[in-house]
Amino acid sequence: MRPLIKIAAICAIIYCFGTLFWMLQVAKTPLSMTHFLLLLGGIFATFVALMAKEPWDLGSPSSKRPDEPEKPRIEMTVDEMLSGVDSQEIGAVMEELEGHATRPAEIPGWAIRLVSPYADTPPPNSWFGGRPALPADFEWPRNTAGQAMNFVAQIDLGEIPPEPETTQRIPGLPEAGTMVVFANFRGDLGHLITIFPEHSQLRERSEPDDLEATFHYRRKAVFPKWHFELIPYLDSAEATPPGILGEEEPHEWITNWGLALAELDAASGSIRSHRSDRNRHLSDLRRMKRSEWPAARGNPEILERTRFYRQVSNLLSPLQKEIAAFRKLAENHDPSDVVDQEALQRLMSARMDLVANLPANAKYGIASLNRDHQSNILHSLLLERDVTLEEKLSDLPECFHDFVSKHISAWRGHRLFGQKLPKTTSILDFRSVQCVLDIKADYYLGTESEHQDGFSIWTPIEALTAGDWSKTKMYHHTNV
Repeated sequence: MRPLIKIAAICAIIYCFGTLFWMLQVAKTPLSMTHFLLLLGGIFATFVALMAKEPWDLGSPSSKRPDEPEKPRIEMTVDEMLSGVDSQEIGAVMEELEGHATRPAEIPGWAIRLVSPYADTPPPNSWFGGRPALPADFEWPRNTAGQAMNFVAQIDLGEIPPEPETTQRIPGLPEAGTMVVFANFRGDLGHLITIFPEHSQLRERSEPDDLEATFHYRRKAVFPKWHFELIPYLDSAEATPPGILGEEEPHEWITNWGLALAELDAASGSIRSHRSDRNRHLSDLRRMKRSEWPAARGNPEILERTRFYRQVSNLLSPLQKEIAAFRKLAENHDPSDVVDQEALQRLMSARMDLVANLPANAKYGIASLNRDHQSNILHSLLLERDVTLEEKLSDLPECFHDFVSKHISAWRGHRLFGQKLPKTTSILDFRSVQCVLDIKADYYLGTESEHQDGFSIWTPIEALTAGDWSKTKMYHHTNV
């Protein structure tokens, strides 16, 4: 029995007897039959509570009927759960569902390359998000529940070049005209692909007033607008399009003083992290009592960390001088001026020397000093949540335009047609089907989500060849 319930019952009995005594001896109040029955009922109830075998605990053994059998607990290991399943058979089924045997080893695909807002050339006539251009008599599509669909993309079919090695185009797709894609991101996965013939009179159309926000993607009704161009390549499920942004050495992408200081600020974060850890360690040592010192001196972990921070502090001294000299040199230049490559190389050499001389157990913090910090720079420039991406891009200093443009227009995984299957935790059937559109999770497009990795639309190969767009299927790429 719970001790608190016992104490409460005892207190209730004391209260009842105390009240009875006060009424009869102190207040000299006549005891009515009502008062008598209430006090007697309270005493009886608390007495039952004391003597009962915890009827309020429905999960206790005493609360069960004597004839009720004990329910066995199910405790199975993963191996026991899979003991009757043939893993090789599962692998064979999954491989069959991927459908590679039903498609050629290589098929043409078109990488979707976003066009930088700083580009000097006129934008292509294909775009993602924003508002579509539609014929006047075209009704905005709705799903079976009557909900307006979200506009996804508009593609000028005349801007799709043939794949250079095979000179192939997409079978069943006209060489001219406009493809428009709508999709529903709430409730069912309804979607629509329609093609308007060449010379159609298209005008920009505002979204309906009742258009609902997407459920997964930032909960907005309209995706941000990005013009894009289509880059042909042979997709073998592992291939990447030509001309993508690959790994670069610092001297290849740090071209001006603004970028040089941004990279130095990002790299200095590892130094700040190291100093914070060191100061926390020293503070812990200072708070130790004198009686704890002998044990601390004999603790191998404390000794190792203290020795590590002392060694790194000695290594940091010459690097800090190089950093100070580099920053002083940068102060004399405009952020858009071409960086002094010799000064940059001296700074990088000092950083590499420090990391090369670090103890073997230095895995984090200061050890990340020389990693590629481009993603950190992009985050600080564009990905902060306080203002919109459009505002960030419009206010971005000119010294960062080429750097940001290069990353925006890099291979981001979006494609039209092609071979590669999406990464998903769902079991999907890709036999005898062809990808139409594959959009990955992307901050720029507004398609990033906590549990979704983008979406794709697929169609049976026979339907694609026949130009039938009524049999397409849409999949969300789940990552949990």
